[in-house]
Amino acid sequence: MSKQFLRQSVHKKKRLEAKWRRPKGLQSKLRKAQAGHSKGVSSGYGKSKSEKGTVKGKEVVMVSSLKDLESIKSDLQVAIVASKLGAKKKIEILSKCKEAKIVVSNIRDVEAFIKAVVDKKAANKKRREAKAKAKVEPEKKPAAKKTTKKADKSEETKEETKEESKEEDN
Repeated sequence: MSKQFLRQSVHKKKRLEAKWRRPKGLQSKLRKAQAGHSKGVSSGYGKSKSEKGTVKGKEVVMVSSLKDLESIKSDLQVAIVASKLGAKKKIEILSKCKEAKIVVSNIRDVEAFIKAVVDKKAANKKRREAKAKAKVEPEKKPAAKKTTKKADKSEETKEETKEESKEEDN
């Protein structure tokens, strides 16, 4: 296993991620490679030539179509599914990989990925259908009488004047 290089002062501060960042400070002991401080990234820590370009000792093959998948030897090669592919094509490729027992290195759990994508597509389809149905058949609300304050007052005054006029006549 290769050496893990950590960022300077990562053990002191919670907010720093445990990944390599080149030290740039003027007095940085790590940048100066001073004795007693952790080692920095340098050319001597790389993989051997036979291991370069491999994943778990197997050759890496980029897959962007079903045609590419046919050329893979499952015991000697590992597939990486191209990120530019759409969900539909990815599902096709992953299901073929599952059948042929080909290892896919850039997707952790192939079955879970396929299930998640299919569920998401189904949910989107339901949502689109509901939206289309609502657009075609808008709900009709019963029309209520709209009365304003002025209209209410004018009706009340009219009734009062009618009653007064009746009383005067009597």
